[in-house]
Amino acid sequence: MSYKKYLITASVLLLLFAGCSSLKKTTESEVTLLPYIEDEKVGFVDTSMATQIAPQFKFIPDFNWPYHFSQDLAAINIMGKVGYVNRKGDLVIKPRFDRGHNFSGGLAPG
Repeated sequence: MSYKKYLITASVLLLLFAGCSSLKKTTESEVTLLPYIEDEKVGFVDTSMATQIAPQFKFIPDFNWPYHFSQDLAAINIMGKVGYVNRKGDLVIKPRFDRGHNFSGGLAPG
């Protein structure tokens, strides 16, 4: 291989590796969580089907089903009122709403 071809090949490989290493790692908030039902309770799995939040929320088919996350919060129905859980399954906004909406800019419509 001539010196020029070697230099071009090495440059391309260097750019390729630099691009791959600069890819940002997936953060917790970027992991897609999907709801699933087990024994009439809702939990969440990631896209590899690994349980991320064990089933603990009673399944009540309503306006908010299927539950999904927006800005790291998911609206869930507890005893007929809607509250919000974080990606760990912790209740962060107590159930007091008739309906839940997606968050945008840190707010959800009332």
